[in-house]
Amino acid sequence: MTIVVGMNFTSNGRPVASTIKLLERKDGTKNNAKVRFEAYKRAALDSQCLNKMANVYKNAVQNGQIVEGQRWEFEIVPGTF
Repeated sequence: MTIVVGMNFTSNGRPVASTIKLLERKDGTKNNAKVRFEAYKRAALDSQCLNKMANVYKNAVQNGQIVEGQRWEFEIVPGTF
């Protein structure tokens, strides 16, 4: 099942928990999408994952790939999480 998740980040690259939202499911049931989303959200807020996300975010801002404060959307495909 593929889901699309959106979130905002703080200036130091940490996801803002209240902004993590399930935007779309591309297949599967609504209930399965919710379960997958909740698991993804827990992982995104886990300290080890937070550090990795923060580094990716900071590098993307420094390289001009994104604008700080911009909302990100992630497509989570089967087998990646």
